Amino acid sequence: MAPNIYDQDVLLQPLSDGLPLDKTQELGCMFYLDTNIIRDVTESRNAVSGELFTKLREKGMECYTSVFTWMGWIDDKQDDAYVDQERKKRMEYNKICRDRGNKALDFSGLKTVEIQFKDNLESYTWIKPIIPTDDIWTTALYISLTSSIAAPDALHLSIALVSNCKFLVTRDSNFSTQCMTLQKNNIIPVDVVVGDPDMILKYVDGESS
Repeated sequence: MAPNIYDQDVLLQPLSDGLPLDKTQELGCMFYLDTNIIRDVTESRNAVSGELFTKLREKGMECYTSVFTWMGWIDDKQDDAYVDQERKKRMEYNKICRDRGNKALDFSGLKTVEIQFKDNLESYTWIKPIIPTDDIWTTALYISLTSSIAAPDALHLSIALVSNCKFLVTRDSNFSTQCMTLQKNNIIPVDVVVGDPDMILKYVDGESS
Protein backbone atom coordinates (compact mmCIF):
# COMPACT_ATOMS: atom_id res chain seq x y z
CA MET A 1 0.00 0.00 0.00
CA ALA A 2 1.20 3.53 -0.75
CA PRO A 3 2.48 5.66 2.13
CA ASN A 4 0.51 8.29 3.99
CA ILE A 5 2.14 11.48 2.69
CA TYR A 6 1.30 13.35 5.87
CA ASP A 7 3.26 10.87 7.98
CA GLN A 8 6.60 12.50 8.83
CA ASP A 9 8.31 9.12 9.07
CA VAL A 10 7.30 8.37 5.49
CA LEU A 11 8.51 11.71 4.17
CA LEU A 12 11.85 11.35 5.94
CA GLN A 13 12.50 7.70 5.14
CA PRO A 14 15.56 7.09 2.93
CA LEU A 15 14.64 7.00 -0.73
CA SER A 16 16.58 3.76 -1.09
CA ASP A 17 13.90 2.03 1.00
CA GLY A 18 11.97 1.67 -2.22
CA LEU A 19 8.33 1.95 -3.17
CA PRO A 20 6.10 0.69 -0.36
CA LEU A 21 4.16 -1.83 -2.43
CA ASP A 22 3.69 -5.50 -1.67
CA LYS A 23 6.31 -6.93 -4.03
CA THR A 24 5.42 -10.47 -3.05
CA GLN A 25 1.98 -10.12 -4.62
CA GLU A 26 1.80 -12.01 -7.89
CA LEU A 27 1.47 -9.73 -10.90
CA GLY A 28 -1.45 -10.37 -13.21
CA CYS A 29 -0.86 -10.60 -16.95
CA MET A 30 -2.45 -7.20 -17.46
CA PHE A 31 -1.44 -4.38 -19.77
CA TYR A 32 -1.52 -0.67 -18.98
CA LEU A 33 -1.67 1.53 -22.09
CA ASP A 34 -0.07 4.98 -22.01
CA THR A 35 -1.72 8.00 -23.67
CA ASN A 36 0.51 7.84 -26.75
CA ILE A 37 -0.53 4.21 -27.34
CA ILE A 38 -4.22 5.06 -27.04
CA ARG A 39 -3.74 7.84 -29.60
CA ASP A 40 -1.80 5.50 -31.90
CA VAL A 41 -4.77 3.19 -32.18
CA THR A 42 -7.69 5.61 -32.11
CA GLU A 43 -6.00 7.68 -34.82
CA SER A 44 -4.38 4.78 -36.74
CA ARG A 45 -1.03 6.55 -36.57
CA ASN A 46 1.30 3.65 -35.70
CA ALA A 47 1.16 0.20 -37.30
CA VAL A 48 3.03 -1.64 -34.52
CA SER A 49 0.72 -0.26 -31.85
CA GLY A 50 -2.21 -1.36 -33.99
CA GLU A 51 -0.78 -4.86 -34.32
CA LEU A 52 -0.26 -5.10 -30.57
CA PHE A 53 -3.83 -3.95 -29.91
CA THR A 54 -5.19 -6.55 -32.30
CA LYS A 55 -3.22 -9.39 -30.71
CA LEU A 56 -4.13 -8.38 -27.16
CA ARG A 57 -7.79 -8.37 -28.09
CA GLU A 58 -7.58 -11.69 -29.94
CA LYS A 59 -5.90 -13.31 -26.95
CA GLY A 60 -8.42 -11.83 -24.52
CA MET A 61 -5.71 -10.06 -22.53
CA GLU A 62 -6.78 -7.64 -19.80
CA CYS A 63 -6.04 -4.09 -20.89
CA TYR A 64 -6.28 -0.95 -18.81
CA THR A 65 -5.71 2.75 -19.13
CA SER A 66 -7.02 5.54 -16.92
CA VAL A 67 -9.47 8.41 -16.93
CA PHE A 68 -6.32 10.55 -16.84
CA THR A 69 -5.31 9.05 -20.20
CA TRP A 70 -8.61 10.05 -21.73
CA MET A 71 -8.32 13.53 -20.23
CA GLY A 72 -4.96 13.89 -21.99
CA TRP A 73 -6.55 12.61 -25.19
CA ILE A 74 -9.33 15.20 -24.84
CA ASP A 75 -6.72 17.97 -24.37
CA ASP A 76 -4.97 16.92 -27.58
CA LYS A 77 -8.19 16.68 -29.59
CA GLN A 78 -9.40 20.05 -28.30
CA ASP A 79 -6.09 21.54 -29.45
CA ASP A 80 -6.74 20.09 -32.90
CA ALA A 81 -10.30 21.41 -32.89
CA TYR A 82 -9.07 24.85 -31.83
CA VAL A 83 -6.62 24.97 -34.74
CA ASP A 84 -9.44 24.08 -37.16
CA GLN A 85 -11.73 26.67 -35.57
CA GLU A 86 -9.21 29.49 -35.84
CA ARG A 87 -8.06 28.54 -39.34
CA LYS A 88 -11.65 28.99 -40.50
CA LYS A 89 -11.37 32.56 -39.19
CA ARG A 90 -8.28 32.96 -41.39
CA MET A 91 -6.07 33.54 -38.37
CA GLU A 92 -2.30 33.18 -38.84
CA TYR A 93 -1.02 29.71 -37.95
CA ASN A 94 1.80 31.04 -35.73
CA LYS A 95 -0.67 33.08 -33.70
CA ILE A 96 -2.96 30.06 -33.36
CA CYS A 97 -0.09 27.99 -31.98
CA ARG A 98 0.87 30.74 -29.53
CA ASP A 99 -2.70 31.10 -28.28
CA ARG A 100 -3.45 27.39 -28.05
CA GLY A 101 -2.66 27.29 -24.32
CA ASN A 102 -5.45 29.82 -23.75
CA LYS A 103 -7.85 28.33 -26.25
CA ALA A 104 -11.56 29.02 -26.08
CA LEU A 105 -13.43 26.43 -28.09
CA ASP A 106 -16.90 27.23 -29.34
CA PHE A 107 -19.82 24.85 -28.76
CA SER A 108 -19.30 23.11 -32.09
CA GLY A 109 -15.65 22.31 -31.31
CA LEU A 110 -16.46 21.00 -27.83
CA LYS A 111 -19.29 18.88 -29.19
CA THR A 112 -17.09 17.40 -31.92
CA VAL A 113 -14.52 16.22 -29.36
CA GLU A 114 -17.27 14.90 -27.07
CA ILE A 115 -18.71 12.79 -29.90
CA GLN A 116 -15.24 11.45 -30.79
CA PHE A 117 -14.66 10.58 -27.14
CA LYS A 118 -17.95 8.70 -26.80
CA ASP A 119 -17.31 6.86 -30.07
CA ASN A 120 -13.93 5.70 -28.75
CA LEU A 121 -15.39 4.45 -25.48
CA GLU A 122 -17.95 2.43 -27.43
CA SER A 123 -15.33 1.11 -29.86
CA TYR A 124 -12.81 0.09 -27.20
CA THR A 125 -14.96 -1.24 -24.37
CA TRP A 126 -12.37 -3.96 -23.67
CA ILE A 127 -9.90 -1.30 -22.49
CA LYS A 128 -10.94 -0.46 -18.94
CA PRO A 129 -10.28 3.08 -17.64
CA ILE A 130 -9.08 3.17 -14.02
CA ILE A 131 -10.14 5.99 -11.70
CA PRO A 132 -7.17 7.03 -9.49
CA THR A 133 -7.59 6.15 -5.82
CA ASP A 134 -5.87 7.69 -2.80
CA ASP A 135 -3.22 4.95 -2.98
CA ILE A 136 -2.55 5.82 -6.61
CA TRP A 137 -2.13 9.53 -5.89
CA THR A 138 0.21 9.00 -2.94
CA THR A 139 2.26 6.44 -4.84
CA ALA A 140 2.53 8.91 -7.75
CA LEU A 141 3.85 11.49 -5.31
CA TYR A 142 6.42 8.99 -4.03
CA ILE A 143 7.55 8.28 -7.59
CA SER A 144 7.92 12.02 -8.22
CA LEU A 145 10.05 12.37 -5.10
CA THR A 146 12.34 9.48 -6.05
CA SER A 147 12.84 10.21 -9.74
CA SER A 148 12.89 12.85 -12.47
CA ILE A 149 9.73 11.45 -14.03
CA ALA A 150 7.25 14.19 -14.94
CA ALA A 151 4.03 14.34 -12.93
CA PRO A 152 1.73 12.95 -15.67
CA ASP A 153 4.02 9.96 -16.26
CA ALA A 154 4.42 9.41 -12.51
CA LEU A 155 0.64 9.07 -12.34
CA HIS A 156 0.55 6.62 -15.26
CA LEU A 157 3.26 4.49 -13.63
CA SER A 158 1.51 4.63 -10.27
CA ILE A 159 -1.79 3.48 -11.77
CA ALA A 160 -0.07 0.55 -13.47
CA LEU A 161 1.75 -0.47 -10.27
CA VAL A 162 -1.13 -0.11 -7.82
CA SER A 163 -3.47 -1.87 -10.27
CA ASN A 164 -0.99 -4.75 -10.39
CA CYS A 165 -0.32 -4.63 -14.12
CA LYS A 166 2.54 -6.70 -15.50
CA PHE A 167 3.13 -4.55 -18.59
CA LEU A 168 3.17 -0.79 -19.17
CA VAL A 169 3.13 0.01 -22.88
CA THR A 170 4.53 3.39 -23.97
CA ARG A 171 6.39 4.88 -26.92
CA ASP A 172 8.03 7.48 -24.68
CA SER A 173 11.61 6.22 -24.59
CA ASN A 174 12.65 8.66 -21.86
CA PHE A 175 9.81 7.44 -19.65
CA SER A 176 10.90 3.83 -20.20
CA THR A 177 14.51 4.71 -19.33
CA GLN A 178 13.43 6.49 -16.16
CA CYS A 179 11.40 3.43 -15.13
CA MET A 180 14.41 1.17 -15.65
CA THR A 181 16.44 3.47 -13.39
CA LEU A 182 13.78 3.11 -10.68
CA GLN A 183 13.99 -0.67 -11.05
CA LYS A 184 17.78 -0.65 -10.77
CA ASN A 185 17.44 1.39 -7.59
CA ASN A 186 14.88 -1.09 -6.25
CA ILE A 187 12.18 1.57 -6.04
CA ILE A 188 9.69 -0.23 -8.28
CA PRO A 189 9.37 -4.00 -8.87
CA VAL A 190 11.82 -5.36 -11.44
CA ASP A 191 9.25 -7.77 -12.87
CA VAL A 192 7.07 -4.96 -14.23
CA VAL A 193 7.86 -4.67 -17.93
CA VAL A 194 7.91 -1.13 -19.35
CA GLY A 195 8.49 -0.87 -23.07
CA ASP A 196 7.33 0.11 -26.52
CA PRO A 197 4.82 -1.88 -28.62
CA ASP A 198 7.54 -3.74 -30.52
CA MET A 199 9.11 -4.97 -27.26
CA ILE A 200 5.78 -5.92 -25.71
CA LEU A 201 4.78 -7.81 -28.87
CA LYS A 202 7.66 -10.21 -28.24
CA TYR A 203 6.20 -11.07 -24.84
CA VAL A 204 2.73 -11.50 -26.31
CA ASP A 205 4.13 -13.77 -29.04
CA GLY A 206 6.07 -15.80 -26.46
CA GLU A 207 9.47 -14.72 -27.78
CA SER A 208 10.46 -13.20 -24.44
CA SER A 209 9.82 -13.97 -20.80
